[in-house]
Amino acid sequence: MEIVQTIQSSINSLISDLIEFVPRLLGAAIFLLITHFISKVIARVVRSLGTRFGIDQLPERLGLADNMQRAGIELSGGDILERLIYWIVFINLLIVPLEILGITALVDTLRSLINYIPSVVSALITLIVGVMLGRFLGRTVAVAMDGIGVDFYEALGNIVQGLVVIIASIVALGQLGMDVTLLTNTFSTLLAIIAAAFGLTFALGGRDVAKNVLAGHYARDTYTTGDTIKLDGQEGVLEGIGTMNSEIDVDGRRVVVPNTYLTDRQVEITAFSDMSFFDDPPED
Repeated sequence: MEIVQTIQSSINSLISDLIEFVPRLLGAAIFLLITHFISKVIARVVRSLGTRFGIDQLPERLGLADNMQRAGIELSGGDILERLIYWIVFINLLIVPLEILGITALVDTLRSLINYIPSVVSALITLIVGVMLGRFLGRTVAVAMDGIGVDFYEALGNIVQGLVVIIASIVALGQLGMDVTLLTNTFSTLLAIIAAAFGLTFALGGRDVAKNVLAGHYARDTYTTGDTIKLDGQEGVLEGIGTMNSEIDVDGRRVVVPNTYLTDRQVEITAFSDMSFFDDPPED
């Protein structure tokens, strides 16, 4: 008899708990649907605003479009932004249905995750700005080096871009709460070693290199490829002015001279490549 009463009591308690839980489950389900709807609307509004500012072309600006295509990711910048905003809003609102269900442990975990979201967003923005700034500075350095005739201008631009991206990455890791002291010290030491190596190289033996590079820049303002010049008693056609050396075709022979020969010595231009230089200006 006691066994029957115990079973009956357990069944009544289970039914009572189930009756009490069902309304909470329905309420949580309804609020979950509302959460999904609100998150979707906010994400679409933010994406619409982002599209006006050219967010769809962000992967191309960051140089990630080709890598994304190779990885099979067919998403524009607007798609990525919309999904990111959706999950940020959804996770923040998800606390309410979980509290309705009384799942305290999951609520505490979710709150910890939500408190971490601003750091993630801040680090992501820092990384994006760093990549864009790196590409801009890299291109600026490459154009400047190309303007003075440095043949490896693309490599220099890539080095500058890489350094800026590394610095931005270290800052982003710090914003995520990671200890980047060792990484910062290592990177700073590496930069100091590289700078000292370059400085020592130019101090000991690089002065002539720098002089020829600058001479090439000034020579391009004076001479044009195809000019016939007379240098040290030899006459030939100027084939090109490189980073450090210039090439002259002397009776079919390829003569290579340092760029300083064109700026420090007496050079006679016997024929210009563009004869229109001597043409009289048209009369009005």
